[in-house]
Amino acid sequence: MDDQKDQSSPQGSVAAPAGPVPTNVVGLSPVFTDPLWRISVCLKPVEGDLLRTEPPRRLHFVAHGGASTLSTLQSYSRLQHTLGVLALVAHFRPEDELLRVAALLHDITAQDLQLRAAGGGAADRGIRARTGG
Repeated sequence: MDDQKDQSSPQGSVAAPAGPVPTNVVGLSPVFTDPLWRISVCLKPVEGDLLRTEPPRRLHFVAHGGASTLSTLQSYSRLQHTLGVLALVAHFRPEDELLRVAALLHDITAQDLQLRAAGGGAADRGIRARTGG
């Protein structure tokens, strides 16, 4: 008992060991659980590889609702939306690898086209600088 310190006082607190990583943190485990649909998805190797590339990761910084997030409670990103679409596809068509990849990539081209059609901006200049476009 002398080894354990009183957790109620700041002076006696000790860092507790970290608990298990939740399965909804994509990339830390080959399985994630969509928080809305509560569907567990076992990522195929190609899906894990795609999720480690820049285009899908950029979707994390884009609000799915665009400017409506300024006046509504809608606050999820395009990456969260994309993972939700993947969860639904994985649930209803688990062996359709092409459809699963399409679910992961469906917002990427639209975002790039929107940036270019809108006259670029800083994000587009960054894309062109990295790709030589």
